[in-house]
This record gives sequence, C-alpha cells and structure tokens, in this order.
Amino acid sequence: MKAAADWDRVRELLARHLGLDFPAERLPELQRGFAAAARDAGLPDAGALAQRLLAALVPEPALLQPLARHLTIGETYFFRDPALMQALAREVLPGLVRERRGRNQRLRIWSAGCSSGEEPYTLAILLHQLLPDLAQWQVSILATDLNPAALQKAREATYGEWSFRNVPQALRDRYFGQRHGRYVLDPDLRRLVRFEPLNLVDEAWPCVQQAQPPFDLIVCRNVLMYFRAQQARGVLVRLQDTLAEGGWLALGPCEAQPAATPRLRTHQIAGALLHRKSGMAVDATAGTAAAPLRLRPARPRPLPLPAPSPLAGRADPVPADLSRLAHPLA
Repeated sequence: MKAAADWDRVRELLARHLGLDFPAERLPELQRGFAAAARDAGLPDAGALAQRLLAALVPEPALLQPLARHLTIGETYFFRDPALMQALAREVLPGLVRERRGRNQRLRIWSAGCSSGEEPYTLAILLHQLLPDLAQWQVSILATDLNPAALQKAREATYGEWSFRNVPQALRDRYFGQRHGRYVLDPDLRRLVRFEPLNLVDEAWPCVQQAQPPFDLIVCRNVLMYFRAQQARGVLVRLQDTLAEGGWLALGPCEAQPAATPRLRTHQIAGALLHRKSGMAVDATAGTAAAPLRLRPARPRPLPLPAPSPLAGRADPVPADLSRLAHPLA
C-alpha cells in the first residue's frame, strides 16, 4: 500500500483508536512500525496490515496490540525525572501520609502509561521508605499501559542494568535479588502493584473503576504528548474526575498544562510542577490555573525507614536521607 491517501486514513484510525498522533512527517517511522507489527501478526508486509485494518468496520484487537507494541516508546527506568521524585518523596507523599494517618490509612495511586513497570515500582519503594507501619495501611498502586508486551515484562519485575541508570547500589541491594545477572524485585513490593491493560482514549476505563477511585495520586508522564490536543484535553478532564479532593496529578515535563481542567491548581515543588485537585473551580481566564504556586520550600530531610523486616534483611540499607540516595540523579 503506497497511496498517500490510504496512509492518511491509517493515521486517522490510529489517532481514533489508540490515541497515537503520527503527523505526515513521521510517515517513515509509522511504516517501520507497521512492518514490525505485520511480522508479529503473520502478515507479509506493512501494506497488508494497513489494508486489513482499513477494511474492518472495527479494528481487530489482535492487530492493534502488535501496533501498540511497536509504535509506542517504552523508554523508562527507576527514579526517572529526579525533580519529580524528590517532590513526591519530600512533599506530596509525606503530606498524604499525614492526612491519612490515624484515620482510614488508605492510599490509592495510579501509574497511567506505566510501560515496563519501573515507575510504579519506584512509587512502591518510596512508600516503603515512608511507612514503617506499611502493614497497617491499605496501599494499592494501579499500573496501566496500552502495550501488552510491556505489561508482561512489568509483571515479571526482572530488570537489567539499563533500568538502574545512576541508581545507587544500596537501593538495588535492599529491594532486589539477583538471578542470572538480572535484578528481581522483592515479592512484598510486587504485591503492592496491579498491572492492567488500558487505552486512555477509550470511553470506559473498567480497571480504573474496579480500583475504587478516587485516587490520591495519578502519575501520567510522557503519554498525553503523543495525543491530539482534543484527545489530551478529554483525558485530562477524566483524570481530574478520578482524583480525590486534594489529590495530585503528575504529568511529564513536555505535557500540555491542564488549563482546561478547572479544578486543578498547578504547584511548583522542588523544581517539579504538579497539579492538585481543589474543591473550588479555578478561574482559568484569570491565569490562576497555569500560574505556579510556591509551596513551602522543600528542605532535604531524612525519610523514616521501616522497621527491620524480611524486605530489609540485606547488608546495605538505603540511606535515610533521600537526597543522598538520589544525589547521583540530581
């Protein structure tokens, strides 16, 4: 299939069903992804896959899944985006813990676009450091992605050196065992995270509803930047609706800011921008929604480490001061 008009139809189909926006200048990249997906689907070439998609009234999931695998970028690693991780560890998560402690002691977190799992597992590690009484809390982390192959890797929780760029050895020693030269996450942390397939552009998010929102924290980084503007706005509104009052939304540094979501206020914390759901609508026409609000300065301070447990029974503990742990990332 070589006709430009046919590839235009393919690009429209991908935007509508997968939320992936491939402008005309990225056509060679799109065709390479189709060629790889065609091999997975047992079809002769990219054109055959494109024609089969266009011929169907509703695209077959068996064809969309290999496309999701080959057209999405799964670049991720533990403690990616140091500014955001410092903001979560020093301000956002401790604040949520203070608000919940002594009451329902429940935290619900969603990693949307989790790829191969490094991000939700990083959040699990931060919570383990913050909660010495973790067993007395109801902690759930939902992790979703469009790519089924990435989700399978995430469930295995086994990683190579590339996933630990600049992460201190002490952290690996504490939370990971080794098997055949690879790092395997401790089962107690794996149990905090549930992985589910999810297409953010779908009308229904069944696995989100099953997780019993509202969420206290949603991390959706480097996902919406690939969507068309109208789709991204729609997803942002729905993300806002699944947040608890006072809940936080973390977007990627290149994402559009959520000016169209009237109940999200933007805050600058430790060099990162986060968005908090307010009980009152923000007047976006006055610029309030987009104007960063400075919280109290983030000061490096020790995080409480958990009491000795099977998880912590290794030789080298993680430094109590997260600024030391994350210093190579800063």
